[in-house]
Amino acid sequence: MIKIQYEQIAESARASGNIFWMVGEAYFHHSDPSLDLDQPTKDFLRHMQEHYFDISLNEYVIFSSLPLPSGYVSIGYFTSGIEAKDSPSETVIQNYFAGMG
Repeated sequence: MIKIQYEQIAESARASGNIFWMVGEAYFHHSDPSLDLDQPTKDFLRHMQEHYFDISLNEYVIFSSLPLPSGYVSIGYFTSGIEAKDSPSETVIQNYFAGMG
């Protein structure tokens, strides 16, 4: 799904003219007061967040259509309900960015 979304974004960028870069953005909700989720569902989503980041970052790294991404934004690092700080997701994100440098 993420690969398809990246392809669609790249196609839109190409079709709109002189766009030569793009930035991938990711955040993965696991809880939020506005979401009517029971605790087991919140726990499941929190556990899955690291896998979502892993998939998203892997697709970012291997993406080969033009325009190539020029950055990856992970929003909500500290934001309640999507925070990655002090979670297994933080390690996934750190490992990918360490490999990009």
